[in-house]
Amino acid sequence: KQWYQRRVREKEMRAILQPVGRFTTFLQFDKLANMMTKCNNLREEIVELQMLRDNGITKLDDKHEYEIQQRKREKRKIDEKIGNTPPKRLSFNSLRTHESNVAPKTEKDIRDYTGFRNLTEMEKELCVSLQMAPQKYLGAKMCLIRNNLSRDLGISGGGSKSELSTLEKMRITEYLRSAGYIALAT
Repeated sequence: KQWYQRRVREKEMRAILQPVGRFTTFLQFDKLANMMTKCNNLREEIVELQMLRDNGITKLDDKHEYEIQQRKREKRKIDEKIGNTPPKRLSFNSLRTHESNVAPKTEKDIRDYTGFRNLTEMEKELCVSLQMAPQKYLGAKMCLIRNNLSRDLGISGGGSKSELSTLEKMRITEYLRSAGYIALAT
């Protein structure tokens, strides 16, 4: 592919230099076109080497490995666009879709959920009592803390919406206040 592109560029260069070629001999014109093509190729190579240096590659031996990894990344991006493979990063909503339908009844049930390891013992008990998945609780906690901070700092419109019932909001807010995440209401 690169060879073909270089050949096309060489033909374009000769077409651009055609008016100059009328005033020179064929050998001089051929020499000029070859030198201009060589200069352009060297410029492209310099740009490529600068890009490699910017990406942290200082040895030409590492260039081959970097190119292999780059091809893999490009292939993965193309596959993600086409829809052949799921994207690497999952959104918060996609993580909790299957979990939020089935509520954990006991602490043993809650261990199978995403986000279980991020909870304190009190938070685990709260999730079980509310029958809420840990991931949903962590999202609600983040929203409530963000809303509280934006209100305390006087930022309007800084709050986030959460999909909680009033009871769930009250219980989580009560816990966050007792744990010191949120200041007591004044």
